[in-house]
Amino acid sequence: MEAALNQQALTTARQKNTTCHKSNRRFVSIVDNADTDVKGNKKSRQINGLINEWYLEDKSDNIKAVLTNRRKNGLFIGAFAPFGYK
Repeated sequence: MEAALNQQALTTARQKNTTCHKSNRRFVSIVDNADTDVKGNKKSRQINGLINEWYLEDKSDNIKAVLTNRRKNGLFIGAFAPFGYK
């Protein structure tokens, strides 16, 4: 599953770079200081993408761990209180 997601991310980045180049369009991110028109930014965009992936994976694992812990302790994990509770 993880390998498929990584491959999908690589394919998406490759398509973004080739599509922008072929159609004379740019992808600019002010926050990340990324611009597809600047060749030197390619490595930094890849590194930022990788770090963002790690962050999301870590966040997902933490949320799963918290929910599992709450289930083991018998705490309610739904959005609304079950019928009969206030």
